[in-house]
Amino acid sequence: MFKFTVLLLIPHLLFAATTLTPHKIEYKLFGYGIELGTETRILSKKLDNYIYSAKAKTEGLAKFIKNYKITAQSEFIFIDEIISKKFTSIEYEG
Repeated sequence: MFKFTVLLLIPHLLFAATTLTPHKIEYKLFGYGIELGTETRILSKKLDNYIYSAKAKTEGLAKFIKNYKITAQSEFIFIDEIISKKFTSIEYEG
């Protein structure tokens, strides 16, 4: 088993609803110069609700060693410029 460090730049949610715009970001995760996995983060908006989801999975040679899939999703709304969480789910496979 080998060790690796993954640095993710996590987008910061600001406390003003007008500054949040729907977007999609894709990350590639590397260790020792080898691609180990991918992660996709999506912020979407449906009416007044925001949905933030993240999906990560192993890729390349790392997939043959251990096949992981992790999915997380949160739904929230702004009330008087304060984030109010409505729902969160996390699924893990591997």
